[in-house]
Amino acid sequence: MSEKIGLFAGSFDPLHLGHVDVILRGAALFDRLIVLVGGENPQKSALLSVEKRLELVRDTFTTSKTIEVRLSDGTLTAEQAKKLGATVLVRSVRGVNDVAGEASLDFYNRELVGLETVVLFAKPEYAYVTSTAIRELLRYGKSIRAYVPEEVADALEN
Repeated sequence: MSEKIGLFAGSFDPLHLGHVDVILRGAALFDRLIVLVGGENPQKSALLSVEKRLELVRDTFTTSKTIEVRLSDGTLTAEQAKKLGATVLVRSVRGVNDVAGEASLDFYNRELVGLETVVLFAKPEYAYVTSTAIRELLRYGKSIRAYVPEEVADALEN
C-alpha cells in the first residue's frame, strides 16, 4: 500500500496556535504531512523573513516523525503537492466566510492536477486567531504568548 501524504501550505507569518492545531489534526489523518512554508509575497509586507518562518515552523514540530517542513518553490501549491507525492491538500477555515474561497480553490486544484482537499474547521478557541491580528498586537507592544507557540513568542518578543 502506498504512503498517504497530505500537504498544508501557508505563509505562517507568524505561525500561530490555530496553524499548530490544524497541522497536528492534519498529520493524524495521513502517514506524512508536508507543511509548505510560502516564500516572499510582494503583495504583503512580511513580519518575518522566509528563513525565520521556516526555522520557527521546523522548531515547533522538531519532535514529530510524520510532519515534514519544506520551503515553497514559488510554483502553484497544487503543482508542488504533486511533485512531493501528496494526494490531498489540507486547508482550514475559521468560519462560513472562508468556505466559498476554499470551494473555489478545491475546484481548480482538482481541475489542474486532480488533487482532493480536506477542510478542517478551526476549533472555537482559534476561530479569531490570525497572523494579521498577531502582527497588529506586536505593533502595539502587546503580548502574543496566548496565541503562538513558545518558540515564536520568544523570537518575536525579543
